[in-house]
Amino acid sequence: MSTTKTGKVPAKVAKEAPKAVEKLKDQGLAKTQKGANGKPETVLTKAGEKAKTEAQKTEKANPKKNAKATAKQPEKASPKDEKKAKKTAIRKDTKQYTILKLLSRKQGATIQQLHEATGWKLTTLRGTPGALKLKLGLEIESEKRDGKDTVYRIVGGLDGLL
Repeated sequence: MSTTKTGKVPAKVAKEAPKAVEKLKDQGLAKTQKGANGKPETVLTKAGEKAKTEAQKTEKANPKKNAKATAKQPEKASPKDEKKAKKTAIRKDTKQYTILKLLSRKQGATIQQLHEATGWKLTTLRGTPGALKLKLGLEIESEKRDGKDTVYRIVGGLDGLL
């Protein structure tokens, strides 16, 4: 926790981390007193100043232990790795499975057909093809037929899902 040179806990810190400040008070490391402007302010006690000094000495002596500031963040998996990791078989008794089965047919499915099969709202189903592309990495094509609803079908990426 940061303090000023005079041992005052900045008002912003006291406001944003009240539980931490209370814990310091409970341990006798901080106290509330009247400031020069008459408003209450939180300051470190002598024990708190001593603990702060010890912590700073330890930090300087063992910079590797303060890993937050110096350590590199572990590398995140690439989006391709995440898609591979998420591809687990979909349970057969779910609406997602029903949607995948309908979309994987050769003739595909319309939003209305998906609605009838799942009971989901049409607004939810309109976003479903995009969500399946994003979350499961599926290749979905859409075909706008003259005077009829758009037909969606899965053309790739179903390996191991059904």
